[in-house]
Amino acid sequence: MKMKTKKYLIIASVILILFSSTLILINLGNTEKNEYEAYFIVSDRGGVGIMPGIIFFGKMRPGDRGSATIHLNNTINKRILMEITSSEELTPYFLEQEIILRPYENRTLDLTVVIPKNSTLGEYRGKVIIITKKLLL
Repeated sequence: MKMKTKKYLIIASVILILFSSTLILINLGNTEKNEYEAYFIVSDRGGVGIMPGIIFFGKMRPGDRGSATIHLNNTINKRILMEITSSEELTPYFLEQEIILRPYENRTLDLTVVIPKNSTLGEYRGKVIIITKKLLL
């Protein structure tokens, strides 16, 4: 496949270590936005569960914190910035992060949700959003 304009291909693999699921980010330009299903359960009992292909923070009591570990892999010879946010449904609970990966760097990252003590019991669903930007310097 020939391309007239010079573009860098960014492939950042996001592997959910806890669940052995793989998500792949592909960027053909300077910025790419990817969204992944995510959820947690607020219950009167704690617990764990496995949801292949979904970022699952766990079953938590009001006042608890939950986390999911992901693996980030920069496969190009450029630094990339990854902005990790959430959809509106998870925003009150999700701790946003920014991370810069050096060329060819691999790193694990814990995504975290914090459940307020006054949270209503139930299932909370939304998306984890990862915006990848190629850095020029």
